[in-house]
Amino acid sequence: MQKLERTTFETSRAAEYFTAEGLTKLTEQSAENFGDVVIKELGDNALDASETADVVPELLISCERRGELTDISISDNGEGIPPKTVESMQNFATLTSDKAHYRSPTRGAQGNALKTIIGIPHALGVGSEPVIIEGRGVRHTIKPVIDAAGVPRLPREVEASERTTGTKVTVSLPEDRIELDPFHWGRAFAMFNPYAFIKIERFDEGTEAKRGPKVVQFCEPTTESFSKYKPNDWGSPHWYDAAALGALIGAYVGRITDGGEDMPLGKFITGFTGLSSPTKAKRVRRHLKDIKHLSDVGRGTTS
Repeated sequence: MQKLERTTFETSRAAEYFTAEGLTKLTEQSAENFGDVVIKELGDNALDASETADVVPELLISCERRGELTDISISDNGEGIPPKTVESMQNFATLTSDKAHYRSPTRGAQGNALKTIIGIPHALGVGSEPVIIEGRGVRHTIKPVIDAAGVPRLPREVEASERTTGTKVTVSLPEDRIELDPFHWGRAFAMFNPYAFIKIERFDEGTEAKRGPKVVQFCEPTTESFSKYKPNDWGSPHWYDAAALGALIGAYVGRITDGGEDMPLGKFITGFTGLSSPTKAKRVRRHLKDIKHLSDVGRGTTS
């Protein structure tokens, strides 16, 4: 009788985003704190989006009881999330972040915040509830499905949305499995971002025609100053060592094969804080005479 040999199977690491154990490792938070993870990460993203659009941030944090669920939604007044970004973040084999490789003050650069949020409802036993992302006139309804082998599939329904300003993300979580205080997070965002306007709403359960009492809090801006490093700043060149600068250049060069720009050296230099002046940029270019574009880095030595 022929002896059967064991078969080596590959297990998708993407499944980690859809189990409580995996998400606890990724977020460093226990399952009962996943509601806080949702509000914190979405709030940070909302503040980043508004600041990047160069507008005073306006955040709306809303929690609404719906049967045994709580619908959490956070919206901002930024430019709105591009559809391609929503599409790319469904690839759990990569990290999608506009902060990776840059050295500047940031609210976080893990690159997987939205991916963890997509997986949290499923990990808490409400996988039938979709994550809804709205922005730039498009509504994305994402309802993950985990197949028998543990591989996640993310069918996405795309339709028109009336939201043309900012981004709104809605996540539904089980009321009895999370501890959630949206007013705490609203006050926390206001404390560390005193120039922002924060509105927090909490709805009790009720019918659509007659919803329960609504609790509302406002955190008005306490300063008009908006002088700070913004999420899209590259930071000072003094904050980069050779390895960090090499990683940033390498990331840009790697995008060329995917149709990205072969950035001129002068444009790259002026991206750093303190080097936007053409005079300063010219001084730097003098030391890199053989390099005209980033793709030239590593092809030879400079004179």
